[in-house]
Amino acid sequence: GNTNRNLDEALTCAQEAVQAEPESGGIQDTLAHVFFAMGQVKQAVETQRGAAKLQPDDLEIRRNLWRFEEALIQAEKAAAEKQAAEKQAAEKQETETQEAEKPTDGKPETGEQTVEKPTTETQEIKSQEVETPKAESQETSNDAQNEETR
Repeated sequence: GNTNRNLDEALTCAQEAVQAEPESGGIQDTLAHVFFAMGQVKQAVETQRGAAKLQPDDLEIRRNLWRFEEALIQAEKAAAEKQAAEKQAAEKQETETQEAEKPTDGKPETGEQTVEKPTTETQEIKSQEVETPKAESQETSNDAQNEETR
């Protein structure tokens, strides 16, 4: 409770100070710190960039900018990972739901074909498979006859 009220007050004071002295990088740095403390990291980075432009030689302002930018990168990375995990969980749930909705009585669903009807091509292949052993057995018996006649 108190922290939020204190941050709200700090935000109001820092915003009023920036309006009073818009060319002060130090005051913008303070405003950026308030945004950062409130968890508004993107706003903190934008404000801190303004402070760094006003006072480019101030190492503390530049160090804070780097720190806020790093925090923003980490926050965006964490958000992307969370979104990817949520998407993966949703896809898994959808797959499980689809699996659960399939009939379990062993009977095919309407329109589902269980036996493949032989096509002309498969019939030809099967007839060739049958003929091949016959041809081999004839060659074998011919070879046996040739051996006997020698």
